[in-house]
Amino acid sequence: MEKKKILAIADSIEHWLDNCTAESIDDFDASPDACALCRLYFPDDIYEDECRGCPIYAYTGRVRCGNSPYIAVSEIQKEIILQVTPNSSIQDLKTASFNETYFLVDVLKNTIHRTKGLPYDKFMAIADSIKHWVEIMDNSRTEDYRLINIGPKDCALCQLYHKNQCEPCPIFEYIGERGCCGTPFSEASHILAAWIHAELQIGVPEKHFIKEFQKQAKKETLFLLTIMREEIKKYISLQEKKKEVPRIKVGDFVRLKKEVDPPDEVVFGFPDEEPVDSIFKVLEVEPEFGHERIKVEANTVNSLGYVPQWRFKQDQFEIVDPTIRGGDYVRIKTEYRDKTPFIYPFELRRVRMVVDDRLWIKDICFSKEYLQKVREGE
Repeated sequence: MEKKKILAIADSIEHWLDNCTAESIDDFDASPDACALCRLYFPDDIYEDECRGCPIYAYTGRVRCGNSPYIAVSEIQKEIILQVTPNSSIQDLKTASFNETYFLVDVLKNTIHRTKGLPYDKFMAIADSIKHWVEIMDNSRTEDYRLINIGPKDCALCQLYHKNQCEPCPIFEYIGERGCCGTPFSEASHILAAWIHAELQIGVPEKHFIKEFQKQAKKETLFLLTIMREEIKKYISLQEKKKEVPRIKVGDFVRLKKEVDPPDEVVFGFPDEEPVDSIFKVLEVEPEFGHERIKVEANTVNSLGYVPQWRFKQDQFEIVDPTIRGGDYVRIKTEYRDKTPFIYPFELRRVRMVVDDRLWIKDICFSKEYLQKVREGE
């Protein structure tokens, strides 16, 4: 759950970056409907559990963003709309919005710290890089290039990965290029160089370059938020893959994993072929020496005519979908030997088509219960 909170915080930061660059009060939106966190943690019934679970509440201990810069933002917005205070301007609102954005990055870092299992250094470096580029956006409003630092020494991610030629920096893993080539950082650095050159030549700030740099700085911040989201999604996916494999039950259809050797213990003699790639129905699940073993019926007949039964550990099998489709290979069940005079049991046969509950193999029609699926593919 903490990981999903990080995604919501990233969405909220992106929204406040739009407020930071709003040119008029009409472009500004500080309502709960525009906040990804409020949509998750601000219920319709505001009298019950409002804001419980929100990372801002966990950070401040107050509901409705109390003790946060959001309160100041709301006041300035009201003053501008109602024209109560003539001195309040859109620039004041931008300054308050930047303060709220800084605050949200701090909440992001606090949530990362509280989330167990995350690669702490990597995610904190991404968060620090996001905050650094928010500061660059804020400082660019002063039109003083000396307040803007975008070198590797100022980047938290570069401090971690630059000495290893950007490996395994999450930006390098995302774009496949070293030195942040192909990211908004490249364009921002070129524009900053042109801005500095023009100002040194004519002695005053060049407005065109400043505006273009501000656009690229915002793009780079949004790009870093995308990196944060991708890393969180990657981590969530990895954790889901590590979840315990579903336990096998009696009646499940299973396939022996290819990398596992056949067991030494076989009941009723040795089979004529390996059961790998075949599909079996589980007959028994029994405890043995502190762990569970499963018993399946093999799909082969030994020289005495018996159907062997195999015992395996739980993790030696994987559960498969027993649904039979056209093109699948099936084997006739033993108990229906007398009812299938033209197709002998235990021979692999390919299903020509499936119509409702009937299966056609060549010109003979069977019900699904007469057959068992033993292998997929050619």
